[in-house]
Parts: sequence; structure tokens; C-alpha cells
Amino acid sequence: ATLYFIAFIFPNATGAQDEQMLFILSTDEHITYPWVMHMVTPAETTTETLRQWIAYQDYHYGYPFYLLSALIVLPFRYITGAFGLSQTQFHLLLLRQFINILPMIAAIILLVYLQTRFKGRLRSIGLFVFLASIMGVFRSQINWWHPDSLAILAVVLTFFYLDRDRLRFKQDFYLAAVTIGLAVGTKTIGFFFFLSIVGYLISGLIKHKIDLKQGILKGLLFIIIMAAIVIASNPLLLHGPTRQRYVATQSKSSYEMTHGWDDEDT
Repeated sequence: ATLYFIAFIFPNATGAQDEQMLFILSTDEHITYPWVMHMVTPAETTTETLRQWIAYQDYHYGYPFYLLSALIVLPFRYITGAFGLSQTQFHLLLLRQFINILPMIAAIILLVYLQTRFKGRLRSIGLFVFLASIMGVFRSQINWWHPDSLAILAVVLTFFYLDRDRLRFKQDFYLAAVTIGLAVGTKTIGFFFFLSIVGYLISGLIKHKIDLKQGILKGLLFIIIMAAIVIASNPLLLHGPTRQRYVATQSKSSYEMTHGWDDEDT
């Protein structure tokens, strides 16, 4: 995992040297990057600076992605001052490595553990290499800063906690509600894995680990915890006008993904 992380430093340290080049060379990074820099750039007042950190303004992705990205960039931005604004290439290196690659490595390690329990060194290393070299994983680690790895890590953590719970429906079951809430709060991909909980509850009923009443109550508590985490990780959902912007942005993105874009720029 360490070698994998280090290897991607070299390609990820190349590319756009400023925001103008980023706009030309990047597919998505040029859209999200200015908002992160806006978050970490001090405003005229403390109140306005804090507002920039909370109202991140680009609601294609959830707040955890932007908050973690801003925290990664902040120390360097603070040390370098105004000079740091021109360090686009270095900022992107940090973001690609710590927001994209590191969470994916953690997710792969967890998946390997769930299969091998680390009981066979060669099996574990071989499975890690296999998962890390899948084209959809490998290619997305190069010159790419996106919330997908964070969302996938949250989903894998959900499976990890369910595996550890072993149909006991105790603390780990509710920790799974926390992580699936973080997955949904980071990127709506989390909703696709919510149905796994229904299957888990049905398994508990079939194997007589819980009765129907317990299943309903535990399922409702799971939903409540998950919803609470989604809101806690995206507090602007409590603000009516911003919530409407969230919904409008997600609806527009969903339409574009299924119908294509209005312009002719493929």
C-alpha cells in the first residue's frame, strides 16, 4: 500500500500549473478546485471567513468532500500566504493523494481483510494487487481528484461493520448506519448500498436472530441514525433555500447523466 501511494506521486505531481491550465486539461477538477480555494482564502471579517467554510456553494457533491479537501490544503495555504494561491499543481498533488488515493487504499485493505483475515500473506498481497490494478481503480488514481474514493471507503466500512456485527444487531449495526450516512452525505452513490441493510434485516429474520417487531424497530433506528448523519455532515440541508439548491443541482446532474448535455461539447 505504501509503494502504491508513493508510485502515484510522480504522475499526480504533473499537469496543470495554474487554474487556467487546469480548465483546459481537466474534466472535473477545474470546477471543484476554485471553491476549495475560496474556502481557505481569508475574507475581510472572521464571520465571512467562517461563512465561506460552511457555505461551500458547489452542491454537486456533499460537504465532507469539500471540508476534507480544504483541511488538506489549509496548512500549506496558511504557511505560504498569498503565494499559495499560485501553487495549483502542488495543491492538486495533495488533494489527489490524500482525498483520492489514500481512502481507496484503505477501502482495498478492508476488502482484503474481509476475504483473507490477513491469514495468508501471499493471498492478501495478491488480492490487494488485483483490486488495486483494476482499470476503474487504477486509472482513477491518475490526475484525478474526486469524492468517489471517500464514498467507496464509507460503503466498504458499512460492509465491514455488518460483517463484524454477525447478525447480532448491536453497536456495529448502528455504526454501519453512520458510515452509510457518510456515504450518502458525500455522494449520492451511498443510496445504492442502503438496500443491503434490508437484506441484512431479512437474514436476521430468517435465521431467527430477531423477530418481526425487533426488525422493524431496528430498521427504523438505522434509518434515523443514517438520516441524522446525512444532515450532520451537510448542515446546510437545514437551510431552506440552500436545500432547494441541493435538490435542484442533484436533479439537474441526474438528468444530464441520463439524457446528455444540451451543448455539443462531448
